[in-house]
Amino acid sequence: MSRIPADTLNEVRERVDIVDLIGRHVGLKKAGRTWKGLCPFHGEKTPSFIVSPDRGTYHCFGCGEGGNVFGFLMKHEGMSFPEAVRSLAAEVGIEIPEYGGGPERSVLDEVFRANKLAKAFYQAELRSQRGTAARAYLTQRGLSEADIARYGIGFAPDSWEALGSALRKEKLAPEAAERAGLLRARERGGGHYDLLRNRVVFPIEDARGRTVGFGGRALEKEQEPKYLNTPESPVYRKREAFYGFPSALEALRARERAVIVEGYFDRIAMDRAGLSEALATCGTALSEDHARALRRRVRDVVLFFDGD
Repeated sequence: MSRIPADTLNEVRERVDIVDLIGRHVGLKKAGRTWKGLCPFHGEKTPSFIVSPDRGTYHCFGCGEGGNVFGFLMKHEGMSFPEAVRSLAAEVGIEIPEYGGGPERSVLDEVFRANKLAKAFYQAELRSQRGTAARAYLTQRGLSEADIARYGIGFAPDSWEALGSALRKEKLAPEAAERAGLLRARERGGGHYDLLRNRVVFPIEDARGRTVGFGGRALEKEQEPKYLNTPESPVYRKREAFYGFPSALEALRARERAVIVEGYFDRIAMDRAGLSEALATCGTALSEDHARALRRRVRDVVLFFDGD
């Protein structure tokens, strides 16, 4: 594996805003020259987790965890050191020079790439002639073209191999798309087929804005199930994921409140009405992992689920 030069490491570390990075996962409040919040690495009721932007470090006086931006990603997201460096470098526009062997893509890299390509494919399909019925459905639900673009909504065509074919053209291995939950292996004859078909598609993103999965809403009345999510993957855990996270982060911090709704359209309606702190669970009940993630970020949680 190639080594990352020390000066590049220093540049990435200096360019990344540690308060912004950790603030995606922890509700932080300013305390003098530092920021304070509930530690994401152990359960606590009184904040003992300190982030120092001057030093570029974090430290928990309760459990002793501490480090810099690289260490936080490694601990919080289970990344290796090279993965953490490359992930943050990509965010701040720094190219990592490679020496020795050729570049290597990790499983996570390929899954994220598969999701990114799939999102672009679904959005293009919605704009195409095949997406006419889907666009009409979204208009019926009260969404404008600006709304569709804002929320990254797409369309999975009524085809068994449309996405798979598009991903092959992008030189993505079908095994990577299968790991992402986008394709499924055929039981007979080999090959793969598209999981989402003839559905309006909503991208599910993590706090960093990376697409981790998709939710598909059926367009035909007899189509079952009405909602179908891509399955769990190395980057998508339904018991932790919320729909709408990236665009809600600022409101969550400012209002110290989260409004939890049940569906994608519910979350969009709340956001359009000015309740940008709204989040939706992704085809699953509210879990303990959801609750822990919310507790680190906000003081109040409002549950606004459907009557059934």
